[in-house]
Amino acid sequence: MKSALTVLSLIMGLILAIFYSEFIFFFKQKAIVAGIMVLLTLILAVLLIKKDIKNIQTKILKKVEEDDTEILEKTRFFSAVMLYSDIGKVVILYCLLILIIK
Repeated sequence: MKSALTVLSLIMGLILAIFYSEFIFFFKQKAIVAGIMVLLTLILAVLLIKKDIKNIQTKILKKVEEDDTEILEKTRFFSAVMLYSDIGKVVILYCLLILIIK
């Protein structure tokens, strides 16, 4: 399970590396709009992560009440994947907004 999380981390790093040059160019051209977009995407990221954490907590509590400890390891991995996917959603949304505004 840790190897899958490592692969997911590498993919996220690749996505960030691809759009880094676009991000720097956009900040130099339209700094105010880029700053507002960064704030909006950070707020979106926080909201998505908070929502997913609440969902994960309820799932973990259900499993603990059922005394099913084997599934807790899978739930922990699932929670990490959900949080990484939230970060990916925000990065992709930000890049799409950059392309639309250009």
